[in-house]
Amino acid sequence: MIDITDATLAKQALYDQLVRTTPAGEQVIDLRDEVLAAILELAPTGRTILPSERASGRPPDLQEGVHLEIPTTDAEWKRVEEFVYDTYLELGYTEENRDHEVAELAEYRSRSRFHVAVNADGGIVGSLRVIMGEYHDLPVGKFQRIDFADEEPMCHMSSIVVDPAARSKGVIEHLYRAGWADGVRHGARTISGLSERWMLEGFREVYCMPFVPSGVPEWYMGGEVIPMTMSTSVAAMEQVARANPEFWLWNLEELTDQEVEHFGFSVLRAAPKV
Repeated sequence: MIDITDATLAKQALYDQLVRTTPAGEQVIDLRDEVLAAILELAPTGRTILPSERASGRPPDLQEGVHLEIPTTDAEWKRVEEFVYDTYLELGYTEENRDHEVAELAEYRSRSRFHVAVNADGGIVGSLRVIMGEYHDLPVGKFQRIDFADEEPMCHMSSIVVDPAARSKGVIEHLYRAGWADGVRHGARTISGLSERWMLEGFREVYCMPFVPSGVPEWYMGGEVIPMTMSTSVAAMEQVARANPEFWLWNLEELTDQEVEHFGFSVLRAAPKV
């Protein structure tokens, strides 16, 4: 057994799996290999973001009366769990259970934190769960990894749910920004997540975030999803700043001036030219 938590060994294991040696001693790549087929299919995404006419620009402010919170009590946590569970159950992402929580995510509770959008009446209209850990500790770790470039530890974003009445009003962007800042503050070198292909393309083309596939797509929680990662390095964030400057500068508003300086993002304060 090879410990795939060691990046060097894991890369060699992947190489050994893809490369075949012929009876004549030649090394070739077997194009019938399922892993290689997945790599070739996903490869065009890359870590460089090209200019996009669909770039989002600055997201709208939250509508009046809506604000973000971090649940801290058991009762608050339970409310968010039920909010996510009810939506996932309706969409077929999880099975019904008596605990009214998404069973597939229960194992991650100890290293999770929720960010929620709450309206003026105290009702939850949006949620995002951040899970901190090494790649193999996170939901992406359930997939066969094919890209080892992005570093650990990681901040995994999950349970991204928005009430239909609050969609297209900036809630999801504000939740993402809070989760991204949370991860950066807690030392995450990479943001990870699971998405369908159209969502991965949207992250790259609309928000200009350099997410890349990190594993082989599989059927998981109601659909075929792609594990993906995005470095939080200055070099990676420069891609966002260059291709979607208004969105990037809006992201920085979540951090203090001291944090911007500490994480090296001060060089990206001025909106770069595309």
